[in-house]
Amino acid sequence: MQLLEKLRKADLTGNEAKVYSVLLRYTGLSGGDIARKARVDRALTYSLLNTLVDKGLASFAIKGTTKRFYAADPSNLLNSVKEKEHHITQLIPELLAIQPQQSHEQTVVVFEGIEGMKSYAKLFVGSKKIYSFGGTGKGGLYSIIKTHAPHLIRILRKQKSKVKILLASPVDQQLVQEWNEPVRVLPASSPVTTVIADDFVGIHAGGDKPFAILMKNTEIVQGYLSYFTFLWKQATPLKKTTRSSSTRSPRAKRRASVQTKRRRVRSRLRVSRSQSSRAHRHT
Repeated sequence: MQLLEKLRKADLTGNEAKVYSVLLRYTGLSGGDIARKARVDRALTYSLLNTLVDKGLASFAIKGTTKRFYAADPSNLLNSVKEKEHHITQLIPELLAIQPQQSHEQTVVVFEGIEGMKSYAKLFVGSKKIYSFGGTGKGGLYSIIKTHAPHLIRILRKQKSKVKILLASPVDQQLVQEWNEPVRVLPASSPVTTVIADDFVGIHAGGDKPFAILMKNTEIVQGYLSYFTFLWKQATPLKKTTRSSSTRSPRAKRRASVQTKRRRVRSRLRVSRSQSSRAHRHT
């Protein structure tokens, strides 16, 4: 991802990102010099510089008759995020007071897009059981979350949930290797995955326009659990393929190297002891 795109994701406009990137690379430039390097209109550049100063991302000093601009600490990018978080935290109770009270016995929610899938995945945090069936693992929820919210993967791995994964053919071996949980396979093909958690059932599909449907209803959860149990018994346990050395992580390679060295040392010690023992007997 290019720097300008990353800055736009950090809540800067396209032109603000251009000007700020110039400030980071060059120090003490005039507004005109910045405009030329950023390839932005001169008058607009001064407006953008004033905005960046207001955001705490730039500063200036007047030297002679010329105003010189400097980049401020990049960590100040977090200021707007903190302000928004504080504002939203105070706003949520007010919004909840407006929202009509809903029955929690049954709920249907639809999630769309990457942000929607991230919100959907957060619902599995804290679940005591997660049973998944359908889908091959390719381009699905796991791939989306691994790319856009990897911290959720770490949280889900750390929580001690009872997880069972029932995949359709062909199976994504990378997912199987990374997610160390019981996996079984059905001789079927399905682009849609169904996940059963403690008190809801989720159905999701990946692709260019990922979406998910969540259903919170006791009868539906029990029905899908029975269906999953039946399919699990019919499915074939998947034997995980051994990773080749080229696909191992650097940490795994280091661990394997240390273990190999230890085995060699133990082997040499055994040979040395055996030779010493024979020599002692001859003497």
